[in-house]
Amino acid sequence: MIATATSFQLLYISRLVPAGDFRVVRKIVEVARRMNPARGISGALLFDGERFCQLLEGSEISVRGLMGRIEIDPRHANVRVLQAGAFGDGLMSPRWASGYCDVHDLDGLDTTAAAVLSPIHQFSVVLNRADIV
Repeated sequence: MIATATSFQLLYISRLVPAGDFRVVRKIVEVARRMNPARGISGALLFDGERFCQLLEGSEISVRGLMGRIEIDPRHANVRVLQAGAFGDGLMSPRWASGYCDVHDLDGLDTTAAAVLSPIHQFSVVLNRADIV
């Protein structure tokens, strides 16, 4: 996928539903790896055992459509979009990836306090340290 002026990024954070089985992440990853490329969506999903943080990249229509499905997915709670908008300087994730991160790595994104770095930049820092599978 090549970035164009109409490329779109959306970063969200959510929580695994209370009493949710963390093994559901494997199913989410399997479906995303199969479906996202067909939709022209790339990005990355991080999971810390409690929270999901995902960057979605592609056309705005495709990304917002997927986000609509995530928002009503019963495995997610407290879904919150951290940043969304067009970009033109290349994809952060040319393919779809997933990984595990330490329990406190997402703390900086899961707060309402003002941050020095943009949410997407903070996400990229965590992604670079994550155990990507």
